[in-house]
Amino acid sequence: MSVYIIKAPDHRIYVGSTNRPIRKRQTEHQSECFNPERASYHSPLYTHFRKCGMKPEDIKCEVIVKCDATINLRAMEAKWIRHIG
Repeated sequence: MSVYIIKAPDHRIYVGSTNRPIRKRQTEHQSECFNPERASYHSPLYTHFRKCGMKPEDIKCEVIVKCDATINLRAMEAKWIRHIG
């Protein structure tokens, strides 16, 4: 369980969380962002990434905190969103 960030070229930061291995989630973000067949392709996040000129290899999930099963992952993600702004 991890809370992670993805940095866009315009220095905006996306905060996310996952129960899955971080590299698997990174691959999912890359596919969702660049595959028009995916339902989330037109989401504001992925539209922004493409507008900034990101390529699949530019989407890198950087773990900012690892959590164990006793931590509420969504609450930890929300805490980091507030912290980063």
